[in-house]
Amino acid sequence: MNVSTMVRMAALSAVAAVAVACGESPVAPAAAKTGGLVPPSVTAMGPNFSLGLTNESRNTITIDPSVTAFYPVGPHWVYIPAGALCAEGTSYGVGEWDKDCVSATEKLTMDVSWGERDGRGIAEFHTDVRFKPTNEPLKAVYVYMQEQQLAMGKYAVLWRDATGVWVDEAKADKSLRAFRVNGVWVGRRLKHFSGYNVALGMHEEQSDPTAPGGAQ
Repeated sequence: MNVSTMVRMAALSAVAAVAVACGESPVAPAAAKTGGLVPPSVTAMGPNFSLGLTNESRNTITIDPSVTAFYPVGPHWVYIPAGALCAEGTSYGVGEWDKDCVSATEKLTMDVSWGERDGRGIAEFHTDVRFKPTNEPLKAVYVYMQEQQLAMGKYAVLWRDATGVWVDEAKADKSLRAFRVNGVWVGRRLKHFSGYNVALGMHEEQSDPTAPGGAQ
């Protein structure tokens, strides 16, 4: 997709509440209007969220399942809508992702980390959880991976499975194809947490599923 055509209205409230020194504060998005979801500004994150990390950095996030919010993972963001998080004890593993679940009601604090693999961003979530299935784009969970300058090739966001193999889940599930936002982000729907890595190659992208008209 030609990035220059991806013009959207910002779908977020002010990002002044982002903690410069902490990195665990969520940012609540405003209701989407004529454009798709847009992660908070990179410049709002402060110097502690520098790009180009090669060594793993770690922090924590606390997910409030009753609110819709963006949560920072270093230079990346994850969007989690209210009611999307499955309750503790929900089944987890390949073959379970599309099964219904009871929504969590308790806050969940987890370790997250970030760094690089082959020069491209990694976001790691160190608690195994999955999300409630939905056909409504704005009720799904998305990760937005920061890329300093998007290339002309096709992107994917790969999942690292339990054996350590990086898997392109979009090959079996087209709703998990990557998409681009504002020439800065590579986004992708998540059905579960684990490790995710941006990849560039012969992949199949889609248009932003949160924008009017949805994925193509």
